[in-house]
Amino acid sequence: MKKIAFFWYVFALALSSHAETRLSDCQKESSATNESLPMRVTKYLTIVSTVCLPTKPRPIFSYHMKLDFEKSRVDSNMLPSVRVAQVNALCTTPLQRNMLTIMDIQYEYVDSTEKYVGKNLISITDCAK
Repeated sequence: MKKIAFFWYVFALALSSHAETRLSDCQKESSATNESLPMRVTKYLTIVSTVCLPTKPRPIFSYHMKLDFEKSRVDSNMLPSVRVAQVNALCTTPLQRNMLTIMDIQYEYVDSTEKYVGKNLISITDCAK
């Protein structure tokens, strides 16, 4: 019985350590990315900052994106259609797909007046769809 208890203790410790490593990797990536921000991605979109959210079971690497127009001009299909392209890019690029094995990736959008527009959250399970 003591061997089983010890096994579960070691297993739980390994999972906890792995979760801390994921969070640490996420925070390092966010810090490195923020050094080169803000960055204009398209004529209408700027990446303002990133942050690593310490969620369970995996951290979320979140991009804060700013649109160069007001929320009233955002088409209701914009975020779902952009999400399809984001999933395709993340799941088919080896380095980015590898990131998805460590953390989820979120794109959070605000308009030109900083009003919240919406977000797309992508995880490794989206690659199987």
